[in-house]
Amino acid sequence: MIPALLAAAVAHECDEVALDELVSLEAPAVVVLGERHGARDDMKRALAVVEALRARGPVRLAMEAVHESNQGVLDAYAKGELKTGHLPRELRWDETWGYAWKPYKKLVTASRSGVQVVAAGLDLGPKPADREVEIPDGYDAFLKEAIGGHAHQMSEEVRARFATSMAWRDFRIGELAAEGWDGQGFLVLLTGRGHVEGGLGTTWQLPKLVEAPVTSVVLDHDGARCHPGDRVWAH
Repeated sequence: MIPALLAAAVAHECDEVALDELVSLEAPAVVVLGERHGARDDMKRALAVVEALRARGPVRLAMEAVHESNQGVLDAYAKGELKTGHLPRELRWDETWGYAWKPYKKLVTASRSGVQVVAAGLDLGPKPADREVEIPDGYDAFLKEAIGGHAHQMSEEVRARFATSMAWRDFRIGELAAEGWDGQGFLVLLTGRGHVEGGLGTTWQLPKLVEAPVTSVVLDHDGARCHPGDRVWAH
């Protein structure tokens, strides 16, 4: 997967952040959590953040793992119109995400404990012709370094539009997370770590979409490859 390739760039010393620091943020605040897709430990850390913030105020949890077309399913579940056991089928989980359901289950079903759960996933592909997106300085070079020897697996056409396509994905994930947020309490976005590492992905796009301060954290610590400014979960 493309997000996994972004971990291949040059490593720097990690700046660690602990749960206590994250959950002591003053509302309104945005917290972007970079996950390893399907990693049980990362989901447990994300759930700990959501639950701790929920004790302090309203929480909106946006998840890249849930495709944007399935927001209606999430809303129906929050209203009690769907059973938990039916969610993977109704969300077309295996088709739209493809990673194991169980690690994500408690996060997707957090609406039953008062969390607003939002679908922030989208299909891979180029930027729509009718939309514009800003590309941060240095992003093209960052991506080329990250994919390194994998570049030959891409067609010339894909390589040419790669930075624009990735910037669009970064932006759209943030846009879906922020759409309709009233700026109260906490907005938590759980997305692939490739959209967080290096500070040039969704973390860079989100401040243009929200007025609240944005904090980002890479959930994995052991073996994490850090870029300048990256923060990682401290054990």
